[in-house]
Amino acid sequence: MKKLQKIAIKSEAEKRYKILEETLIIQARSAVVGEMLGIIAHQWRQPLSVMAMVTNKMNLQELSSPAPSQEMLSDIAVLERNISYLSNTIEDFKNFLKPEMEKEWSTDSKICEQFHTLAYPILKFHNIEQEIRLHDTTEFFIYGSELIQVLLSLVANAKDAICEQQNENGKIIILCEHLPDKEEYRFSFSDNGGGIPTNILETIFEPYISTKGAEGTGLGLYMAKIIIEEHFKGTIKAENIDDGACFTIQFPLTCKEKV
Repeated sequence: MKKLQKIAIKSEAEKRYKILEETLIIQARSAVVGEMLGIIAHQWRQPLSVMAMVTNKMNLQELSSPAPSQEMLSDIAVLERNISYLSNTIEDFKNFLKPEMEKEWSTDSKICEQFHTLAYPILKFHNIEQEIRLHDTTEFFIYGSELIQVLLSLVANAKDAICEQQNENGKIIILCEHLPDKEEYRFSFSDNGGGIPTNILETIFEPYISTKGAEGTGLGLYMAKIIIEEHFKGTIKAENIDDGACFTIQFPLTCKEKV
């Protein structure tokens, strides 16, 4: 009996060590990506600034002409918006990959704006519609990048499920709402990707449990659970709905403990 217990303890220890090892690898890769992005951002900042100055000059010249062309002004406005979008995207990626040592006050609109910038390209590529429903401007005290990391893990799973179902009308809905009676905040993340197989629904947040077979590591949702439970002192759960799955994240507004 004791021998079996020792074997079980050893097996569990080896499993935890493997999880820790893979988590450290992921963190190391993120650090490298963050450093590379910082270099790219530095290199891109100058040409973007030059492009912004040139478009601004063109705009002033056109406005000062006797008969300004509305078509030209419209084209210049398009250039200005795209230059601004590129600059903001670089900043969002830098902020996302930058390690956070302290929590900050944030709102659902701020979180969802940064999340949208990061998730939009992949969702657009797969023709998946995204709808974000914001109900208030309540502030909460969190690690912003970590919450975005959790949302990106959920969108990756939803995208894979929708693509596997070959759903041409793929849709993801994020509902953000304050729960004043509990002084908590809730993010509900639902999709129409066919749902989670019933045989893994109860264990979906355990490590190495994946719906992607050999292609999945099963660490994305496990890390999401660790972040929400340990860093946010909250809860995360999954359930099947009519045509897909729904993940619900809930956490207190002012949990100020240091990690």
